[in-house]
Amino acid sequence: MQHRVEEELSEADAALLMLNGEQSVGPGDRFIAGALERASVPVVLAVNKIDRLDHAQTAAALTAAAELRPGAEVFPVSARTGAGVVPLVEHLVGLLPEGPFYFEADRRSDQPENVELAEL
Repeated sequence: MQHRVEEELSEADAALLMLNGEQSVGPGDRFIAGALERASVPVVLAVNKIDRLDHAQTAAALTAAAELRPGAEVFPVSARTGAGVVPLVEHLVGLLPEGPFYFEADRRSDQPENVELAEL
């Protein structure tokens, strides 16, 4: 399974490492950060659950995340409230290369209308 993860990372355009702000950075987090470093892929860190942290705890969690992967962008987010999610998504989208068009710009899908209706 580890080989599969490394294989997928080698083909990735970017990676997002989500950390729990209520927990300290642990050995598992360091292991994953090391795998991402070996993959040479742009890494973005997100510290989740900031809605449950006070200012000092948030600062400590963000500092720990930044130390885990120096040079990576770190975003404080709350999945529950949505705080910080928009800037995170915008940053991730900015890391992705523009892809080819798979269907006309005025279409939502490359499937015929009867197939789309059947899926609904």
